[in-house]
Amino acid sequence: MANNELEIQRYIKLNHKWFIPGSIFLDYNFGHHDAYLFPEQKLGNNYATDYMLLGKTSDGYSIVFVEFEKSNMPYCRSVDNMEGESVRKGLTQIKDWQRWMSQNRNYFLKNIDLTQKGIDIPIYRSYYYLVVGRRDYMDDVAHDIRSQTMYDMHNVKIVTFDRLEENVRKLAKNHSW
Repeated sequence: MANNELEIQRYIKLNHKWFIPGSIFLDYNFGHHDAYLFPEQKLGNNYATDYMLLGKTSDGYSIVFVEFEKSNMPYCRSVDNMEGESVRKGLTQIKDWQRWMSQNRNYFLKNIDLTQKGIDIPIYRSYYYLVVGRRDYMDDVAHDIRSQTMYDMHNVKIVTFDRLEENVRKLAKNHSW
């Protein structure tokens, strides 16, 4: 597996492996009626997600903004039990996106033509998904810190690349995508 987020994204793009980020739908309870994936979705002029997932259930549409970070970095720094550089970078980007969306949600929905299609996505159906590190780099403290961060940051999931790999295997097993 590639270690650098750009290598991973380049592999997905060049080889049309859209099912890899698409497998993230398995971690949510939407996308059963409609499911769309948008690479490198811009949020205004200052931000861009690695991927944006748009999915529908009978309740309406939900959206997931996805950030990939490095896969070969520990989740926590061993000297002080704080998130490592890649985790902090990813969480900072997500916080930036959350602030931007809370101030510009209507503009965003209109700018990507969802409003014109009669699609409204309430702020509480906007989710954020960080893929970073590997399980081998996590110990009990790292798991606790990750759980606390997800609890503190509403609608945020933090998973390892191992989780993404498992989701892809589930898709292959079920012949989805």
